[in-house]
Amino acid sequence: MTTQADLEAIHAKILAEPSDATARLAYADAALEVGGHDNEERAAFIHLMYEASRRHSQANRRKKAQRENYTVEGGSRVARALDKRDKTLRAAGEILARNE
Repeated sequence: MTTQADLEAIHAKILAEPSDATARLAYADAALEVGGHDNEERAAFIHLMYEASRRHSQANRRKKAQRENYTVEGGSRVARALDKRDKTLRAAGEILARNE
């Protein structure tokens, strides 16, 4: 059974390491065990914020992957265009060299 002292200990850990999602989720679960209206609301809020953060991170990873794929594909198009330009310039240089 989780006690109020356990909640306070977990809360201290959250304050020491605010980016630790595991500690926040542990706090939420412990708050539900302790019970009480305030603890239940706090636990619900923590779970909602965690889920929102997780979905936001997934969306950012998806957007980054799309940008990287576009860059790779775009880079390939650019590389092909540059190769074509270089071949054209070499051919033009050869023609000029023959005419000299």
